[in-house]
Amino acid sequence: MRILPLCVTNNSSLSDEEITVTVRIDKGMPIQPSKTLFNSDYSSSEEHIGLEGFVYEEGMIKDVFFLPENHVQYDSNISYDIQDSLRENQRNVLQFFSGNSPDATVDDYGHEIKKYIASSQERSTEPLYVFDISKLRPQEKKWLGSLIVVKPAEDGKVSLTYTIKSKHSSGVMEGTLSSE
Repeated sequence: MRILPLCVTNNSSLSDEEITVTVRIDKGMPIQPSKTLFNSDYSSSEEHIGLEGFVYEEGMIKDVFFLPENHVQYDSNISYDIQDSLRENQRNVLQFFSGNSPDATVDDYGHEIKKYIASSQERSTEPLYVFDISKLRPQEKKWLGSLIVVKPAEDGKVSLTYTIKSKHSSGVMEGTLSSE
């Protein structure tokens, strides 16, 4: 598998906004995030018993997939969503009434992995990813968001085509990225 962290840079001297980056996989097979994206040797046949819950509780998914923000920033905080607060509140209520904290499950793992690995949108026969960036200042770089994970083609190659549209660009910018 190839893990593809992608970012966009504003190389101009003007701010830009309403940026949409579309990525199409031309060669390779996209990997969709799900609770089944886990080594089967370490998962349990019962959903509440495997190591997936441990991986979730220890924060390993974020540790592996959250990209560093020293020179490139995220447009929004992908590591948090409202579902996190709801899950935590449910755990607190269960702990209060039962006296012990419920273990994390494969569903917690599945929810968490979907924050960090992008899901493709199926359009005709081509896997397509769409990322929106609200604003880019001059010379600023931002991660597109979640990572794209691709299984290389039989020859070991991966190829992507991208387009970038924005409010202040003169048209559509496009290009190809490839890896062997």
